Amino acid sequence: MSQTRQTAEQYLEEKHIKQLLQRIVVSLLEARPENPETHIVSLLSSNPRSNESTEKWPTLNGKPTDSIAFSSIGGGALATGRRQSAINPSVLSNGSLSRRKAMSSKMTSSTTVEIRVVPKDEATFQQLEESVKKVDLFSFLQDEQRRTLVNAMFPCEYNDNDIIIKQGDQPDNFYILKSGKCRVLKRTGDREAQVAVLTPGHYFGELALISGSTRSATVVADGHVDCWAIDQTTYLGLLKEQHNKKRQQYRALLKNVPFLKVLQDYEILLVADALCPVNPSKGEEVVKQGDDGDEFYIILQGECIVSKAENGGEPKEVGRLRSGDYFGELALMQNTPRAATVSAGDNCKLVKLDRASFHRLLGPCSEIFTQNMRLYQSTK
Repeated sequence: MSQTRQTAEQYLEEKHIKQLLQRIVVSLLEARPENPETHIVSLLSSNPRSNESTEKWPTLNGKPTDSIAFSSIGGGALATGRRQSAINPSVLSNGSLSRRKAMSSKMTSSTTVEIRVVPKDEATFQQLEESVKKVDLFSFLQDEQRRTLVNAMFPCEYNDNDIIIKQGDQPDNFYILKSGKCRVLKRTGDREAQVAVLTPGHYFGELALISGSTRSATVVADGHVDCWAIDQTTYLGLLKEQHNKKRQQYRALLKNVPFLKVLQDYEILLVADALCPVNPSKGEEVVKQGDDGDEFYIILQGECIVSKAENGGEPKEVGRLRSGDYFGELALMQNTPRAATVSAGDNCKLVKLDRASFHRLLGPCSEIFTQNMRLYQSTK
C-alpha cells in the first residue's frame, strides 16, 4: 500500500468519515428531499458533530482495469489494495439491467423493506462474505450487517450474449461474478468498444446501490454466467434498519448512565448518534492509568478488566466491567488523569464519546452536568 493511500485511509478512520456519510445517506432516505444539497447543509448545521458519526463511502476515482492488480479469493479474482470495482467507475458507474431468473427482495411498504434470507451453503456464504469485504461501498459494515447483506444476495444466471446491464439504463443491482466471463462494452457516439473482461470474483455495478445516474457501460455474458446480486431497495433498507437498530440500542444504554438522566429524549438521541464503535483486541489497554483522557466508554459486549497500581507497584486487577457498564465518565467534564487501567477481554465491543462531541452537542447543559457529576461521584 502506498504512503499516500495509507495517509488517506488514516484520515478517513481518524475523522470517522464513513460514519458521517452513512448518517447523511440514512437521513436522505428518510426525508427524500427534492433538494438533497440543502437538506445535507441543514442536517449538519442543525445537528453538528465533531469527528464522530455513524459509518464509509466508495472511492469514486479508480484507475483503468488493466492497471489494477488482482488476487484470488475463493477461486475468483478480486482487486487487492484498492478495494475498488473491477471496472473503472468512469467506465461503469450506475444503471439498471436486464436480468434473468433473479429472486429479489419484497417491499412491504414505502418505508419498510422485508430483507429476505436466500439459502446458501457454508462455503458459498464464506466466499461471498470475503468478496463483500473487498468492496469499498461495504467496507463500513459491521459483522452483523455484512452477514445480513450476504444472506440477502440472490442468484442470477445468464446465457451467452445476454445483457446483464446496459449503458443508459437506470440503476438496479450490484453483482459479484460467480462463474463464467463477461465483456464490458463502452459506446461513444456510434462506436462501441470492449474496454474490459470480467472473470469470477470480479464485481460491478456497486454504485447502482447509492446513485440514480444511468449505467455508463454495458456488461454482456460471454458464455454461460452465474452471478450473485443485491438490489438497491434491499441495500438501502438494510442501511436504514441497521442505523435505527443501533440508534435505539445506544439510546437504551445511555438512559442507564446516572449522570445523563437529566437529558431529554431528543438529547439522548443526539448523543447516541455521536457514539463511535470501538472493537479492541483481547488484552488491549483501552485507557491507561495516569494518562490524560477525553473519552467516555460504554461496553456493548464482552467484558473489560480494571487494574490499578498503588505507590508505583505492579498493577493488580481490582474489578471487571460487563455489558452495559461504562468507564471514563470523568473525562467528559474534567481534565483528570485516568485513575485506573482498563483492558479489553474476550469479544469486547465498546462505544465511545469524546469530550469535544459532548460539549458541542450539549454545551448549554455543561453546568447542570457538572453538578450532576459531583452528586454522582459522591454516591459512588
